[in-house]
Amino acid sequence: MGLLKGASFRSEKGRGSLNSQQSTSSYGSVATVNQDPFVKDEDELFELLEDMVTELDVTAVFDNDWTAFRNLCRTMKNNYNDNPFHNWEHGFSVANMATLFLVR
Repeated sequence: MGLLKGASFRSEKGRGSLNSQQSTSSYGSVATVNQDPFVKDEDELFELLEDMVTELDVTAVFDNDWTAFRNLCRTMKNNYNDNPFHNWEHGFSVANMATLFLVR
């Protein structure tokens, strides 16, 4: 997926506008019960969330602005309390399963 390390995400140049993007995964490989957030790094999880938003065709919510989407994801991640269950990884899993149910 061409991951960028650190706090960065896919480059804006690589994504284009939100509405014009197609999922790079044919979705079978994005929303599956096999997406384990505990073995993926932060960049991989954020990229999968970007693909989910694109696949669900709800990109207009962010007015074609990936930076706003990324900032929202980062803010949600940083504001989860430190506990063993209701945490960022659980939130990702819920988003993943909801997307799976909506597209299948």
